[in-house]
Formats: sequence, C-alpha cells, structure tokens
Amino acid sequence: MFDSKQWHAVVLGTALIATGNIAEARNHAPTITGIPATRVTAGKAYGFTPTAKGADGNTLQFSVSNKPSWATFSTATGRLSGTPTNAQAGAPTG
Repeated sequence: MFDSKQWHAVVLGTALIATGNIAEARNHAPTITGIPATRVTAGKAYGFTPTAKGADGNTLQFSVSNKPSWATFSTATGRLSGTPTNAQAGAPTG
C-alpha cells in the first residue's frame, strides 16, 4: 500500500516508468441530515428534502423505500412531496 506522504517509483525491469507522490484513493461516505415529519394530514401538502453532501465532491443519487402512492420522489435531490387525500389516510403501505 502506498503512503501518500512518500515518493514512489514504479520500475519495469531497469526502465523507470513513473515517479510521483501517489495518494491513496478513498471514497468517503456522504453526510445526510434532516428530520422529516412522521405524520401527514390529508389535504395538506407535505414536503421533505434532506441536506446531503458528498464528502469527496461526488454527485449523490437518492432512493426511497415504501414511497406513499400520493407522493413524488426526486432521485436527484431526495425530495419527497405530495398531498394525500382522505381516501389515502391511515398507516403507510409498502
């Protein structure tokens, strides 16, 4: 394993191929924060967008499980929003 603070040379036979400060590539987990409401009132708009940032500057893509039928979801932003009707009241289905 390479230490990012040391110089390394890669040789093939007696020919010098590459030299340089080689940093170990890492992929850090993103940070995701926010607290969504756990109850929604029929006839009233609901919306939640988490605050998320890729630690390595990566573009994030979101997914959701058990999305209510009345809601829309953005895989680009993580926003879940919509307005449930009275007929959709009750426990979530999944």
